[in-house]
Amino acid sequence: MLAVGNDAAGYAGETGYTKILSGYHYAYFLSNDAETSWTSMPSGSYEEGFKTTLTAVSQTEGAKLVYTLDGSNPTSKSTTVESGKEISINGTCTLKVGLLVNGEVRNIATHQYTIEKFKAYKFMVYVNADAVNWNSLYCYTWKKAASVEWPGEKMTETKTIGGKTWYYKEVSIDNANELVNIIFNNGKDKPQTVV
Repeated sequence: MLAVGNDAAGYAGETGYTKILSGYHYAYFLSNDAETSWTSMPSGSYEEGFKTTLTAVSQTEGAKLVYTLDGSNPTSKSTTVESGKEISINGTCTLKVGLLVNGEVRNIATHQYTIEKFKAYKFMVYVNADAVNWNSLYCYTWKKAASVEWPGEKMTETKTIGGKTWYYKEVSIDNANELVNIIFNNGKDKPQTVV
């Protein structure tokens, strides 16, 4: 069930549902008959450690959760937490979480987390201008703010690939959240054509 609106995050939900996630103007709920655990952080790669909230979705009131971080299946003797509690993920691991109901572990869910610092990288951008018959080709590139004046840098380096001449430029990505914008054009005060 999904609740959307000004006070959605504060909405407790209907009987028979457990809130698993909420934020600005939204809240998600799962039916208690799902009999599962919910982990707020999805499997994936992250740059640093984080906390994730474990939620028990069960028809049994007071159901707890058991978990391991080494990839082994949790047992009734594994680390136990109450629903809604956060745990820390500080390194690459396999999190396994199960419902603990009346001493029995049920419905184990697996999450893979990789913690790895971002590594800057470079890539090549290639463009062929045969279809537009431009005499010169410019590359206007920016990240957060324009760093060069329009029309950008004149492209002079070329490679022949598949019998065609391709202009190319090396571009760098220096952090995980960085975006690069590129406009190819034929110079200042010239009519532009989409390439």
